[in-house]
Amino acid sequence: KRTSQWHQWTDVVIPSLLKPYLEYKRVTKSGRMSPPAPEANHMCKCNTSRILQVTLATWSSFRNVSITACPCHPSALQLLNLGYFPCAPNRPNIAFDLNLLELITLQLCNGTPNITAWAETLETF
Repeated sequence: KRTSQWHQWTDVVIPSLLKPYLEYKRVTKSGRMSPPAPEANHMCKCNTSRILQVTLATWSSFRNVSITACPCHPSALQLLNLGYFPCAPNRPNIAFDLNLLELITLQLCNGTPNITAWAETLETF
């Protein structure tokens, strides 16, 4: 199961999110501005859509949303357009704010070598 999920992430999900992620970064000026309002619910023609309940984790709160996902409009892409990254490639139940993930990444990069890591991380962010 883990191997299958790893292949799904590396072969399907991550490659499909690269261009939308770069576009998101451009539109939001690298996270300094709010993302644009999402489009209305996608009307799927493949008749395989499913409704997912996803918890969105932000800086200080959690919020539940419902999204309709299908092969032609995957949940990972919808969450990315909202400014979140999913915890699973197909049926995520939680997604994390992209700015929060960037802060955590910077903290991990700065944390090991010195004792002023937190200050350097916040300054860089």
